[in-house]
Amino acid sequence: MGFISSLFGKNNGSNNLMNITDTGEEDEGFSDIALNLTDSKFGSDVCTLLAKGMYGNKMVAVSLTIPLKMEEGINSAGQINTNAFKTNGLQIRSTGAESDNFINALGELYGINGTFTFARDTVSATIFSLNTEKCDLNKKGYYKFKVFFNDQEDRENGYAELFINTDLTKNVLEIREKDNEYRKNIIQALSGNG
Repeated sequence: MGFISSLFGKNNGSNNLMNITDTGEEDEGFSDIALNLTDSKFGSDVCTLLAKGMYGNKMVAVSLTIPLKMEEGINSAGQINTNAFKTNGLQIRSTGAESDNFINALGELYGINGTFTFARDTVSATIFSLNTEKCDLNKKGYYKFKVFFNDQEDRENGYAELFINTDLTKNVLEIREKDNEYRKNIIQALSGNG
């Protein structure tokens, strides 16, 4: 049992889940969301996090696997550390109907019309540590990452960026927009169509 589930038990009910639209911050023009981290599993080199929330009366969920440890992405001089990019370092998986609810909630928040099904296969993306110190998810803290979908393509062919932050002290996963022009490509990537 991971440290998060050991703190909160295995209650996966909706009683204490936050509304994903309540991030506590108002970034004008962006649809940033937050979910509760309800479970975690640690391997030798990766960490799998289960994030859940509520959107209206529906439970939403998504599973993410990220490297357990990563080099700092930005050094003390403000320079980018190219070794902090991990191609296919982020693995995003469906949990079933709750992930379908998640992608449809995201589509609605992003203003993308349609009904979506979360990809049944794992969605892989490049992840980059935005932290100025080495990242170790074994330790509680606030870790920031930039995510690149279809990073071998251009915007017209599915390229998209997103920020994902893990707050292991508050047990929260934040999904923040980089640019709202990426919205359609993010939905396509998460539905397995990108």
